[in-house]
Amino acid sequence: MSDKSRYVQVLAWASMLFLSILPNVLYQELTGKTGEWLFIAKIALLTLLLWVTFFWAPAHKLRDFFLIFTALYLVEESFFRLGLWDQWQVWFSRQDFVSNMLGSQLLRLGTGLAMLAAMLGLGFKRRDFFFSRGQLDAPSSRMPIFGFSEASTWKRLGPALVLYMGLAMLAMLWIFSRPGLPAFQAILPLLPWILLFATTNAFGEEMLYRSALLAPTHKVLGGEQAILLTATFFGIGHYYGVPYGITGVFLAGFFGWVLGRAMLETRGFFWPWMIHMVTDVVIYSFLAMGAVTAGGF
Repeated sequence: MSDKSRYVQVLAWASMLFLSILPNVLYQELTGKTGEWLFIAKIALLTLLLWVTFFWAPAHKLRDFFLIFTALYLVEESFFRLGLWDQWQVWFSRQDFVSNMLGSQLLRLGTGLAMLAAMLGLGFKRRDFFFSRGQLDAPSSRMPIFGFSEASTWKRLGPALVLYMGLAMLAMLWIFSRPGLPAFQAILPLLPWILLFATTNAFGEEMLYRSALLAPTHKVLGGEQAILLTATFFGIGHYYGVPYGITGVFLAGFFGWVLGRAMLETRGFFWPWMIHMVTDVVIYSFLAMGAVTAGGF
């Protein structure tokens, strides 16, 4: 690896870690405060990084990466502020699963659509950020952990991962929460909502944290590095998710690695979205039961 390539990798990884929620987590865990000033600090950092790309040759290759990160930040902050709007709180203030999730998933759908528009506005074609069905039977590399010790195709691997990841999430959440049969029966009327919310959440997260970030990195860093970088960012972003803490970071990071492989190898959105959606169906089913909560069990 040349020195320039090494500098690009180090800059990409260091930037991702500083721009992730890692500083927010550390600040909150150490001080008990939310550190709202970190948003401004990260925008300032992005501004500096974009400026550096015009004057330092190795950084030039990461200009699109920093531009997309800036768009992602502005999109997420805008919809976060919308969620804090008094009228929005009135509309979705009822303390029940559907009302709470409807408010949050409208925001998640909005962020996904806004990021889609931002990518197109930045000059990316849909194929550049994998927003197409992709090649559903594309060749797949080995995944021994799932029993695919030899190269296969996504026609075989895709359905297997949908099943394995869904069952793995079901087993984990059941072990931690142990809901009884009546709890499962009680959520049957909510299944249409659960499917809708899983669909919108999977779309939004795949657009924001996989599609948009793989687009500017896989050609610069190489496929494996790009997948690892985006998976790490995705994992750190789930520190306060389900499950909570370091466990959640590692599990979400592994999940992000699988989804990144699916997107890059098929050059499309379908398999990562499908795997993600089915896993979210399991999570939202447990949320509907009240068996788990975001930020813990």
